[in-house]
Order: sequence, then structure tokens, then C-alpha cells
Amino acid sequence: MHVIKRLGWALPFAGVLLACREQLTAPASCPALCPGNQTVLDTVLDATPSGDTSFVGYVTAGQGSSLRVSDSLPGTEDRAAFRFTPRVDSVFVSSDSAYHQFNVDSVQLGVSVLQRDTLVKGLYLFLYRLSPTLDSSWTFDSVENQLTPATLVDSIMLDDTLATGRLTITIRDSVGLSKLSFTVLDSTRLAIGVRIQAQAPTGVRIGGAISGSLAPSFVSFVHVQTPDTTQQLRTIARGVSFNTFVTRNLPVPNPDLLGIGGVPSERALIRFSIPPFIRDSTILIRATLELVPTSAYLGLPGDSVFIIVRGLLSDLGAKSPTTTAIRSPELILGSADTLRIEMVHLAQTWEGATPLPSGLFLTLTPEGSSFTRAEYFSSRSPSGRPRLRLTYALRYPFERP
Repeated sequence: MHVIKRLGWALPFAGVLLACREQLTAPASCPALCPGNQTVLDTVLDATPSGDTSFVGYVTAGQGSSLRVSDSLPGTEDRAAFRFTPRVDSVFVSSDSAYHQFNVDSVQLGVSVLQRDTLVKGLYLFLYRLSPTLDSSWTFDSVENQLTPATLVDSIMLDDTLATGRLTITIRDSVGLSKLSFTVLDSTRLAIGVRIQAQAPTGVRIGGAISGSLAPSFVSFVHVQTPDTTQQLRTIARGVSFNTFVTRNLPVPNPDLLGIGGVPSERALIRFSIPPFIRDSTILIRATLELVPTSAYLGLPGDSVFIIVRGLLSDLGAKSPTTTAIRSPELILGSADTLRIEMVHLAQTWEGATPLPSGLFLTLTPEGSSFTRAEYFSSRSPSGRPRLRLTYALRYPFERP
């Protein structure tokens, strides 16, 4: 009797144990909790109609990393100009605590070539003396009219193999020094204009005021009129106080297109309207910005040029604060192919509980220095509008808010 009762008590538990037996070789079956195959989709979004535009005036000539000089380069013709800080008219000699006059023994002028096309041979740099009144109001004609044989200081022939480097001219003869002597009206301010000439149309970028040791230089080696022979030989160096470059026939921005680059530099703002379900219920896998040029890119062969894409922290138009930058592939001179820029990490900032504005700010680099100006079709164009190609996965039900 006791044995039967014990067996009756154990049988239900045996059934439970048999029902819970794990089948290790069988596939899992838990549709309510375990993710299965994820759905991946693509969509293409055009830029928000009339939500894209270009703004002009960010970086002016001379404010960039270099100065442009060109001769018949397709799309541009440029001359560089710079003015040095005033040179002192006397030198302090510590041995007798007095200032003394000096005689100029020689003068050295220096410039640095930052970029050139080494396939173009027979390149010369010509340096001219300009009026010390040089300022930002000067135009191409203002500079060009002063580049005459009478104002030519000297020229430098660049070695055909020289891609970059420092170039200097040292002037010792009386004729050359007379071209650099000062009058009362000059106030010891020396201004120089630069033009180039070669066997074929070309251009160079030279260092400007913000280029540090690569900036133009003006050094005077002088003999001080003092009895102290140890103080007689001095060097007076002067840095750049103003620099610019001037361009013939500057392009006129078209308000119905997106201009990027140029001088004064243009930047483009492009907005996209992201559907709510993509913001809230998807995982972005890929985001590609597509821009269609209105014509082939022009510029200096060998000079690397890129478009920089930044997201917006807040949408304030031309003065919008921006986020981390993404660089495009290099712009290929002579190409008018669609430019594609991968930017998924930037687009992912448009999702979530606190999304950033779905807009993009585009600049060209080197800004204010490159010979290239990019122009793309806008949302107002009949075709070729800016597009955003998105690849995304639908979230699992338990992931959706």
C-alpha cells in the first residue's frame, strides 16, 4: 500500500521531466522572443525643395593657407601680392645705448612654392615692386597695371623637377638695390606683386602670411654706422602684414545652383526631410550623399581638392554650428561624374530620442586657396538634384519605442 502511494506521487513529476527534455540537435523555436531574419530596405530621398542654398564670403583671398598665381590656367587668371611690415630706419647699438643709421649691403626676398604642376616646364616667377598702398580694395587691374618692366625686381627660374620648396633672390648690385630703396612716401613699407610664365598654361600656390616659415620674407643685410666693429653687421627681417591674390573675371554665383569653393569662398547647405519611421524604427546601415556637377571640374593638375561634409548641431542657416567632418573622394579634374560621399555615421545622428537637424554643410578644401570651384545642381534644378541614398534595417518589434 505504501509502495503504490509513493509511485502515484512520483508519476506526475516524471511526466513533467519528460516534457521538459531538451532536444540539443533540433533548431530553436521561440518566435516571440528570438530575432529571425532581419528585413533590409533601400530608399532614395531628394533634397528638401528649396531647402538647399549656397552662402558666399567665408574665406577671402589671402585668408587661406596659400596665395594663387596663374598664367592662362583654364577657369582663372591670378596674381599674388603682399606687403611687409615697415623696416626700421635706424638700429639700436647696446654698446653705446644709441640708435645708428645704416647702409644696405644686400636684400633677400623669399617665397615658398607649395604646389605646382611639374609636368609644365620652363616656369618662371617674376617679382615686382608695388605701391605700398596695397590693400584689400585692389582689383586684378590695380595689380596688373603695376607689373611693368620698370617695376620688375627680379625673376626666378624653377627647376623642372621642383614640386615644392623655398625660393630666394639676393640683390647686391646698386641697380637692383635702387629698385628696393625707400622714399618718404613709402614709409619703409615694401609691397611685392608676383606673376608667373611657363611653356604652357599653369598655376602655382605660394605660402601666405599664415604659412609660418613658408610665408614671404624680406631680409636686409646692413652695415651700421658705429665705431663698435662687433655691432656693425646686422640683419633686419620683416614679416608680411598684408597679403592677397587678385583674379580676373571672378565667377558670378548662380542662386539656383550650389557653389562650393572659389574666392570669396562659398559653402552649401543642403537639408533632407527624413520620414519619421526611418528616424524611429530603423537601423541605418549605409547613407550615401550624391551630388551631380554642372560641368567638369577645373583646377591645377596634381593639386588635391576635396569636399568636406559636416552635420548641423542646430540649423541657423549660414552661421549654423557644425559637427565632425567627413571628407569626400578627391575631385578629379576634367570629370563631371556624380560625386558620392559615404556618411552613415553622420546620418545616424538624425535618429533616436534627440536627433540632430537633418542638414549638411559642405565646404571645399583647401578653402580660399584652391584653383578649383565646384558647382552642383540643386533642388531647383530639373534634374540632377542632391540625393541621399539610404540602406536600413527594420528594428525588431521589441526594439521599437
